Amino acid sequence: MESGHFRQGDPTIQSLLIMGSSQWAWTWFDPAGPHTAEEVGSSLVDMVLGGLLTRPAAATGLVDPSGAVAKIVRACLADVASPSEPPPES
Repeated sequence: MESGHFRQGDPTIQSLLIMGSSQWAWTWFDPAGPHTAEEVGSSLVDMVLGGLLTRPAAATGLVDPSGAVAKIVRACLADVASPSEPPPES
């Protein structure tokens, strides 16, 4: 906010709104539905950054569901879902 990149506002309220909206997606998102997880995630990023940035157009590359950011997120999730090392024994 001080640098002018983000709109003025209460960070606590903004954080709670962002977390609340993203954490409830499990109640309505349908993987077999008309929108992919990437499309839903991109819409969330667009909505959040569009509401927080003073220049929302600066986030254009971040909201492309087939863009570089989405590809990195998919790769990270794939790494977590299938780790190369076996889990530690209990």
